Amino acid sequence: MKKIVLLLALVMSCQLLIGQRQSYSGYLEAGDEAAMMEDHYSAYRFYRIAMEFPNKENDPVALAKLGESAYHARAYRVSAEALLKLLTLPEAGEYPNARYYLAEDYFFTGNYDLAALNYQTFLDEQTGADEELRERAQLNVDNANTSIDEAPDARDIDMNHLGAPINSENSDYAYLERTNGDRYLSSLRFVFDKDTLNPPRYLSKIMRGSGSEDPKALEGVMNRERQLVTHTTFSADGKEVFFTICDYTVRDKMICNLHRADAAADGTFSNVRPIDALNEAGFSTTMPNVATLADGTEALFFASNRPGGVGGMDLYMAPLNSDGEPGTIKPLTDLNTSRNDVTPFYHSERQSLYFATDGRFTFGGLDIYKSYLEGDEFTTPLNLGLPVNSSFDDAYYSQSPNDDDKAFLSSTRQVPDAIFYSEDKEVCCYDIYSFTPDNRIDLLARTFNLLTDQELLGATVGLYLMTPNGPELVDEIINLEGNDFAFKLEPGQKYELRATKPGFSSVVDVIDLNDPELANQGLIRRDLYLAPAVELNVFTFNGNDDSALNGVTVNLYELDAEGNRIPVAEQINPDGNDVTFSLDAGKNYVIVGQRDGFGEAIEPLDLREYVPDGQSIRKDLYLGQLLEILVVDGITDDPLTGATVDLSRVGGDRVGIKTNNDGNDFNFTVNLNRSFVVKTSRPDYISRTDTLLIDPEELRLKDGRLRYVIPLFPNNLDLLLPLEVYFDNDNPNPRTYQRTTSLSYTETYEPYYSRRKEFIDTYTEGKPPAEAFPLAARFMDFFDLQVKGGRDKLEAFTQALEQHLRNGGSFEIELRGFASPRAGEDYNLRLSDRRNDAVRNYFRRYNNGALMSYINSGKLNMSGESFGESRPTVENISDRLDEPRESVFGLLASQQRRVQIVNAANQKRKK
Repeated sequence: MKKIVLLLALVMSCQLLIGQRQSYSGYLEAGDEAAMMEDHYSAYRFYRIAMEFPNKENDPVALAKLGESAYHARAYRVSAEALLKLLTLPEAGEYPNARYYLAEDYFFTGNYDLAALNYQTFLDEQTGADEELRERAQLNVDNANTSIDEAPDARDIDMNHLGAPINSENSDYAYLERTNGDRYLSSLRFVFDKDTLNPPRYLSKIMRGSGSEDPKALEGVMNRERQLVTHTTFSADGKEVFFTICDYTVRDKMICNLHRADAAADGTFSNVRPIDALNEAGFSTTMPNVATLADGTEALFFASNRPGGVGGMDLYMAPLNSDGEPGTIKPLTDLNTSRNDVTPFYHSERQSLYFATDGRFTFGGLDIYKSYLEGDEFTTPLNLGLPVNSSFDDAYYSQSPNDDDKAFLSSTRQVPDAIFYSEDKEVCCYDIYSFTPDNRIDLLARTFNLLTDQELLGATVGLYLMTPNGPELVDEIINLEGNDFAFKLEPGQKYELRATKPGFSSVVDVIDLNDPELANQGLIRRDLYLAPAVELNVFTFNGNDDSALNGVTVNLYELDAEGNRIPVAEQINPDGNDVTFSLDAGKNYVIVGQRDGFGEAIEPLDLREYVPDGQSIRKDLYLGQLLEILVVDGITDDPLTGATVDLSRVGGDRVGIKTNNDGNDFNFTVNLNRSFVVKTSRPDYISRTDTLLIDPEELRLKDGRLRYVIPLFPNNLDLLLPLEVYFDNDNPNPRTYQRTTSLSYTETYEPYYSRRKEFIDTYTEGKPPAEAFPLAARFMDFFDLQVKGGRDKLEAFTQALEQHLRNGGSFEIELRGFASPRAGEDYNLRLSDRRNDAVRNYFRRYNNGALMSYINSGKLNMSGESFGESRPTVENISDRLDEPRESVFGLLASQQRRVQIVNAANQKRKK
């Protein structure tokens, strides 16, 4: 208890060496006597003097005694030197524990590599050693290796030694800062003047400093002349102070009890009294800390070695009733260990308890831990890490109530600023340090099996910071032996947690610290439920012939409670028809297969009540082929919205009927192994019916996807008329007086249009560039806009005419033939007749004679009139045979060789 409860009196007994026996054996005997009384510091000093006698520096007996006593006195450097020398001697085997204490020396001075090596050597070589030492060695092997792993993660924190007069060559600890600026600490710097021992021991007293003044020992009823007074804590209203009074029993051993006193506003104290309800006769009750809990009530935390504890010093708490009296004592079983758990400090703002322990992982000696109070239970404690903790003893954590960025602790760490008791700077007492605490938010994640709710061990949890450039990995933890994962979060940031484990689903959780519900929490918990993975094998087939269909994109979606699709994964196998997914049992899915040229296939998969049996699940998707129909305006070729497409199988059922008011595309998923009838309609347009004959070779070349463009024409054919089509010179059938021809207009168009360069070159030959260039451009426009444009308009009109007649209409066409004036008038009239007849032949032969039934029945009538050159629309057109450039290849002459198609009914109405 000396090390933990008092952490004070290590240095008291050393002065007993004055006046002792001055022979080698006498110093050894004195050291043995001190060691038996557990006065290890005195023993260490006696043995060290003994080693200075001539020829005794390699005495294995003295080296062993010095090494072990120096270790217990925390003179680790001296201990290591002695033990290293001992282990080189032939007698080393007679001291089986020497290697263990050497490993301890290295561990408590932060030489973790050497510590781990020597612990393991001790375990390997001393299989029959004391079991307690072996257990401790095994624990510290793990601690040393963990310390090595943790060292790179040490935060950049300045540990500020407070210096004199706060710190002294004796132990200074239990620093407390109050809201009024008063500073309290406990110090073992006061000589016990009335001590019965000589030299006298030291007493601890409570010291206080106000404002900038140096701390001084409290005057009045608090400090005592024969007792040690230490530890200070106040009630929430500041009207009571709680502290510890200890009595020496034997030498430096003592028993401590909790006391309370009334605190006045002027800083004086009165009515000191023990807290009998908490103290246990014959045992120590010490280190009080009063704090306000989340429900607004107060509680007193303390440490005690009373019976019924787990071992060593344990932590306890007792509620303070409205009258200030303590209620039922409760051991903090979530935190206590078989070793020592001490110096509690409760931080009310974040409902977290700080304490020191050597019963968990430590970097050496006591380490400070933190745990959160959730309801009636404390969370798994978190080590504050380096450099807050060190390889030495670190305890007495507290935080300033006036500055969130200031905290305090006491430590025996051997650093240059520390104030040592001994001149060789080997044995160090507690000094007080200030530092900026880690105000990051603690995140505790746990993994569970979704189906069984049991803890899921062996998972990996990664913490990602969400940045404008995407998630960035902050930390990743693999816990092979547990299901808990501790992370630190920076306030105001947004994070993502990702949990994975082979054979299980992955889970993602988002933590946004800008959420008001999270902003002020010191601890955030996240329970992550991973479902056992279910293997899904998806096979894709051509719905037409059931053959394997490669290259299908398969999307997996999860369905939420409202049936909305949440993307989970996407896979494509370009060389096969199978893909595999890992699913979560307990969820509802839908599988969607898509491939260009095919309609999508959809297959539901409900695993909400599915219990995995180790077997995979198979789903087959049959993709029908895609028939795409585009409806356009027959005159402009622009997309035509508002159309309705009714698709049926020839001699079979309707596939579907669709109206698209927002676009012109209609997609149907079908098996393209037969023909279809398409009925297309739109208000103010001529309805039409088409039969789609599927060409297998075309289907193969287009990878299963067929696209049809269906033009619809306005139900007013007058919008397409009049139109004009053009002919080559003296065509059709040049140099003949016949009035008819066997040729169709389309048979004359291609040869004529192919001569356009000859016409342009001949007409512009010999002309200067400035004149030839615009003439060539005008001629090119004539061929593209009038010659080719006339043909296109004729085809559009004929399609519309056919639909009009199919729908029961009738129509009368008047053909008007024209010629250029190069030949004689009679010849040109006959030539105009032949041109009219070529257009008649076009209508008769259109679409394999599709209009003949309407011609024969009188539904379609065609009349003609020949104008020759008698009604030219352009004057001054050359008719000279010796000027072919103008009479044959001239632009004005070319524009006269045409047939005009008009609505005969309109012409009759005009007459």
